[in-house]
Amino acid sequence: MNDPKFSRLDALEEQRQLLLVKQNEVNSLLTNINQTIAEYKGENTMTDSEKFAAFKKQKLTENETKFGAETRAKYGNDTVIASNNKFSKLSEKDYKEVNYHWLKSVACELHLVAHHYLSY
Repeated sequence: MNDPKFSRLDALEEQRQLLLVKQNEVNSLLTNINQTIAEYKGENTMTDSEKFAAFKKQKLTENETKFGAETRAKYGNDTVIASNNKFSKLSEKDYKEVNYHWLKSVACELHLVAHHYLSY
């Protein structure tokens, strides 16, 4: 705080932005929980797209909890927000395709590592 480059206003605005992100996450989770409770009570049925939207929100929340501070420190708040927005807009088809390609690349890497160690 004694740093002449430190701005209390900037720090407060950054904290405000982080709290707004958290508030949106909590509001989304509450909405999903309310929908799920209503579905269990037989009051309404969630569509597949609503279930997928809830799944994406859950994954974003888990990711934020586990890696949020680290990723924001490394890449900046704006980049993390942009990435989260992009992920939240993925269609189920796009999500499956991205995961398929990721799993395929991991399988190739594992095959190469296994081949390397087995060739000794």
